[in-house]
Amino acid sequence: ITCLFAVTPIVVIGCGAVADGSYSELSITSVTRIHGFHHSGFQELAQWTCAYEVWNALTACIIPHYRTKEFLGHHIVTALLAKLSQQYGPAFYGIFFFGLASISTLPLSLVDIFRYGPKELAEQWPTINTICRVSFAILFLLIRGVIWPIMSFIFWWDAIQNMIHGEDDNSPPSWWLGILLISNTFLGTLQMIWGVKIWKGLSKVLFGSTPKKSN
Repeated sequence: ITCLFAVTPIVVIGCGAVADGSYSELSITSVTRIHGFHHSGFQELAQWTCAYEVWNALTACIIPHYRTKEFLGHHIVTALLAKLSQQYGPAFYGIFFFGLASISTLPLSLVDIFRYGPKELAEQWPTINTICRVSFAILFLLIRGVIWPIMSFIFWWDAIQNMIHGEDDNSPPSWWLGILLISNTFLGTLQMIWGVKIWKGLSKVLFGSTPKKSN
């Protein structure tokens, strides 16, 4: 429940940037995508994300189920990125990776309530439980399995171009872009690993079995 209330403003800010057109303005060129960190809502988004991921990291230390290298690494790295991005940006990529990518976390929060909450919930509302699980899987695969790699490719292109052609007063420092590239590789790999597991789980829910490997 805490996760649900914490991630909601993150998603609202991210979607709000899309709705008001400010996100589109940042996407015009590689310069605006990399340099544009003066966004009215990005500072708040980064602050919410940092606090949320610190909470997640502490929770992962306490709850055995979440105490894995993958979860801890994900939460700690994201918290550090969110904190530093408040000074260095870039807002365009931060709005996606912090805000829009968290859309899939909303149904995941409900899935966890059914999974770890009172058993009566799943027994009394099995259909709602299934809807939440399927919604989470579809959103995760779409946003983090498909759009995430595309955004990562564009980010790599923009960052490398900026590092090759040199910095100016408005561009993030090269050392920061280097950290972002390494972090993007780490976090992107986690998305792919989790995506495979989620796809198998979705197939089991929809078809009653996991997809067979082709010869």
